[in-house]
Amino acid sequence: MRLTLGLTSVDEKSNEIPAVQELLKVLDLEGAVVTADAMHCQKETAKAVIKKDADYVLVVKGNQPTLQDELHQAIIAAFYSDDPAMRRHYKKEINRGRIEQRDLNVLPCLQNSSMCSGWEGISTIGTIGRSREIGGVLEESSETFITSLPCKVLDVTKRMRDQ
Repeated sequence: MRLTLGLTSVDEKSNEIPAVQELLKVLDLEGAVVTADAMHCQKETAKAVIKKDADYVLVVKGNQPTLQDELHQAIIAAFYSDDPAMRRHYKKEINRGRIEQRDLNVLPCLQNSSMCSGWEGISTIGTIGRSREIGGVLEESSETFITSLPCKVLDVTKRMRDQ
């Protein structure tokens, strides 16, 4: 396992998106997997990661509404059609009175689809549903994501554990 840490300041009149893109340029990322939250789900960020011979997993949320909608539609269609290309992984863990469940689903991203257009290196789309019960209180969340990793559910699962 490799860990790369970097720090850069953000100008008052800016935000962290361009700062992260600049930071990616100076880090040695060859062979690494960059995971980032929805703010960094930007075509330029994906391009910068691929240019460094690395892979990415980018969470897709409201800042990319068209992409998010297309991902939801593709995954729902795959469920209803029993698409053989869909790969699934479910895990349930019980630890210290806490029950955690994760359900990850991935599909290969068809390069001729509009949702993959312009995303350098994109290979796989997916969704992860999480639930956690602590002391009888249930928390649930769901996220969609894009990645340059191959459509191998166990490899993607490792990267999405704590994302």
